[in-house]
Amino acid sequence: MPLNSVPTVTWVATLTQQGLQAAITVSGAFSGDVFCSLPPAVLGPILMPSDVVVLDNLQAHKVAGLVDLVDARGHACFT
Repeated sequence: MPLNSVPTVTWVATLTQQGLQAAITVSGAFSGDVFCSLPPAVLGPILMPSDVVVLDNLQAHKVAGLVDLVDARGHACFT
C-alpha cells in the first residue's frame, strides 16, 4: 500500500499537426461517459472534418455509439 494516497487525476489531450491541443483534466478515472462528451465539447472546436480520431483499447473508448458520434462529426475513426 502506498504511503501517500493522492486523488487520481486523468489528463487527456489531442495531438494535431499544429501541436498539443484541447488538453483537459478529469478528477478521478476516465470513464466512457466522460469520453463521449469530448467529441462535441472539446474536440469539436479544433478538429477539421478530414481529421482522424484513433481509439486504443482503453475501456472508456469502447462505449456503444462512440464511433458513430465521431463519424457524425465528419472525422474518420479507427479503433
